[in-house]
Amino acid sequence: MKSHALAVIVVLLSAITCGATFLLALYRQLALVEVAACLVTGVELYLLSSSIGDWIEKKPQVNAKRMLIAVTLALAVALTFLMILFWSPVTKLSFKQKVISGIARTCEITARPSLVEPGE
Repeated sequence: MKSHALAVIVVLLSAITCGATFLLALYRQLALVEVAACLVTGVELYLLSSSIGDWIEKKPQVNAKRMLIAVTLALAVALTFLMILFWSPVTKLSFKQKVISGIARTCEITARPSLVEPGE
């Protein structure tokens, strides 16, 4: 019984890791990681429900392959997020720099003279 509880906890932590990675990727606007984390979170929830089902049915052994898949998927998504976050030239700007550049672009657009002169 303790081994089933441990398996459920491991898969649950893997699912939480994928969900947190999805939320962080959503905040950082990393679309590729968002999609991957969303899909992997769905797979993790399936693996979690299977682990809980094994525990309820009182199966004699824990499915180690399921735990390995869950942990591997969670690590892959988290490492992909970290690699894109730290080594991508797009994400090198801080949030403050992105806001300042966005304001500068907005001011540049609004400061342009209009093409149509008033009174025409």
